[in-house]
Amino acid sequence: MSRTPATKPAKTAASSVQPVAQADAAAVPESASKAESRPPRLGELVHVVVAEGVLLKNNETGGYFPAGVPTPQAVTVTTLRRLKDGDLQLA
Repeated sequence: MSRTPATKPAKTAASSVQPVAQADAAAVPESASKAESRPPRLGELVHVVVAEGVLLKNNETGGYFPAGVPTPQAVTVTTLRRLKDGDLQLA
């Protein structure tokens, strides 16, 4: 009879996990909302507002975005670029 050598139990990832303290609600500034913490995903439906003084064509409708009016928009690569450039803002 041959004996197989005893193996040590594998270290689990749970044993090396350190607890993370969550930020206190009072420590988070009011301007930091969920929408500002991450960019929207492609295909996601968001409401955007065009910056004042900017004439911007809405590629979905063929018209122009009305200034200061929240407009529903499916996120595209162009939408992400316009958000990054500051031409559009999330409502």
